Amino acid sequence: MMSYVPPIEVSQVLPCPPQQVWDMLTDPIHMKQWFFEQMPDFKAEVGFETNFVMPASSRDFHAFWRVRTVVPGQQISVEWTYKDIPGWGEVTFELLPAGTHTRVVVRNSGLESFPQDIPEFKPESCRGGWEYFLNQRLKAYAEGQAKG
Repeated sequence: MMSYVPPIEVSQVLPCPPQQVWDMLTDPIHMKQWFFEQMPDFKAEVGFETNFVMPASSRDFHAFWRVRTVVPGQQISVEWTYKDIPGWGEVTFELLPAGTHTRVVVRNSGLESFPQDIPEFKPESCRGGWEYFLNQRLKAYAEGQAKG
C-alpha cells in the first residue's frame, strides 16, 4: 500500500518580469540552458509530449513528459512518467508577480506512486532536485538574463 506523500513545493523570486520567466520555463532554447540540455523539444501546449534520458546519480531515467494544463504567463503543469518504472507524477510551475520580479512556485505531486526503493523518488531527493534547479540553476540563469 502506498502512503501519501504531500506535494514537494519549492519557490524562488527571480529578478525578471513574469513574461520573461514564462519564456525561461517554456522555450526550449532557455530550458536547455538551466534545466535539461538533452530535452529535444518543448511546447507550452496541452497534449504536447516529449521524452529524453535524464542522467542521475544511481542510473539514467528515460522520462516521458506530457503537458496537462497551460495558463499562458501564469501556470503550466507537466505529467512525468518513466520508461520501465511504475508511477505517475505532475509538476506545476506557477508564476506570481512580485513587484518588478516574479515568484516561481514549483509543486511536484504523485511521488508516492513511484518505487520508494529508488533513491531519486524519495521526498528529500525530489526536494533537493527542485531546490537545485530552481534556487541555483534557474536563479543564476535569470540573474544573467536580467543583466542583459
